[in-house]
Amino acid sequence: MVESFAPSRKQNKDDQYPLRTFGYIFACTGLVLVIVFAVMNFYMAGLCVAAVLCGIAESQGRYGISHIGMIAPMKSIDTHVWFKCSFSYTICGAFTAYLTGLLIVGIGAWIDLRASTYYVGLTIVFCILFLLRELKLLSFNPPQCNLQTYKEWTSMFGLTTGVGMWGAHIGLALTTVITYGGLYCLMVITFGLGVGMGEWLFVAFWLGRVVLLWVTPWLMNTSCDGMAVGTILEQSTRMFRFCSITGISGLIIVNIAVLSELVG
Repeated sequence: MVESFAPSRKQNKDDQYPLRTFGYIFACTGLVLVIVFAVMNFYMAGLCVAAVLCGIAESQGRYGISHIGMIAPMKSIDTHVWFKCSFSYTICGAFTAYLTGLLIVGIGAWIDLRASTYYVGLTIVFCILFLLRELKLLSFNPPQCNLQTYKEWTSMFGLTTGVGMWGAHIGLALTTVITYGGLYCLMVITFGLGVGMGEWLFVAFWLGRVVLLWVTPWLMNTSCDGMAVGTILEQSTRMFRFCSITGISGLIIVNIAVLSELVG
């Protein structure tokens, strides 16, 4: 008789609770912080917190799940290797996210977009459309690029470098499948921000995407099993959608606060 080492359905269910609890608490806390920052006129801080929430939601994207499922189990084998890979993935992705944000800010500056009353109002309407999409009150498919990272990079360039290349590719944000709408809202907002501000929204979005990469080994008893990790993430759609809803809501709240100040 062959003994199966696959995690039982009960183990997967038990691991869902800490993951989902973490996600809901993080999202609610983040939304409260956004409101506080908006009231205190710390608009950029509020936008960055909302961007992190949108990034967490995008962790459930195709490559978010696969990369977390491949990197998180390393912790149970070799903590040092796991840390090096996670750090490489995070830093390389943050660098390309910064470059993407800088490019978008530059285009916005070139066509002379500014955070005027008119533009902020249009941004609010745009974000509301994606919020309704997350609430399943509207249905539409925004344009996206369906490129993929290659697992072969780790064998071609070494584990740490290959994982860093994964992060660099996903950090570009616009070159992979996008599951939720927060990134599109951040793009529109970034167009109207000046250099020195807008690019950091993309870095914040990326940092949100890697939050679960760092905390998964402590949240899941089955984190040593990449397939189990992927299954649990796939089954947590409601939690990830809630993070997207709170993130986009946060973006709307901050922009309403900015609009009220411009009008006043």
